[in-house]
Amino acid sequence: MGGCSADHADQFNTCNVYRSPYLFLLTNKSVYINFVLQSTFYYITKTAPMENNKDQLETLNEIKGLMQRSSRFSSLSGIAGIAAGSVAILGSVLISIYLHIGFFEQMPGIMSDKKASQPVNLTGVFVILVSVFVLALILTIYFSSRKAKRKNLIFWDIMAKKVFVNFFIFLFTGGIFCLILFYYGIYFLIVPAMLTFYGLALINISRFTFNEIAQLGALEICLGIIAAFVPVYPLLLWMIGFGILHQFYGIYVYIKYERA
Repeated sequence: MGGCSADHADQFNTCNVYRSPYLFLLTNKSVYINFVLQSTFYYITKTAPMENNKDQLETLNEIKGLMQRSSRFSSLSGIAGIAAGSVAILGSVLISIYLHIGFFEQMPGIMSDKKASQPVNLTGVFVILVSVFVLALILTIYFSSRKAKRKNLIFWDIMAKKVFVNFFIFLFTGGIFCLILFYYGIYFLIVPAMLTFYGLALINISRFTFNEIAQLGALEICLGIIAAFVPVYPLLLWMIGFGILHQFYGIYVYIKYERA
């Protein structure tokens, strides 16, 4: 068939090359051995680099993860931000009940001039603020340490210490400044100072942890400036800054970094 004749060996071999290359290999040992060697060499040169590249990529990813964990404090939990914001909102509600004012009402005695009413007793407000801060700090440590434990990370490492020190430098300075304002009766600048110093503290620690903290800090500073220009609504702005913004930040961080 096709011009091939079984009477001639050369024609038989030549025709079977085209009919079945495998038959040609089996009937010619030297060609078969050469084919096997070339196939093996081709497989090694093609698959080995791929496997090596895969191993190298996995190694690089592990090194990258270790470098990120050593240079970033990634244990901050989004749930901690939500919890801290909830505590701040609860504290603002307690302050509203204690002072008998609404969030959209002007706080009596906030401006220290002769036409203003008598300044209210802010001792109870101070106690509520300290309680809110302590409870929010406890919840932040609890949820962040739980996140670190779930990811087999060390919570109180060198990066956590850096975050703690750099955060409380600004926070402690802001607290002293607010006490000075309270001592001299300059009440209308206390909330703007709290928001501003807190925002500066967040921006200061953002280089050690999530970049979103710097954005939250910038919003806190902007809100502090607004509170300085509109000092008659300090409770509302305080609730927005320490309550609502924290909750939005916590939800965003949780969805971006933790939910997966």
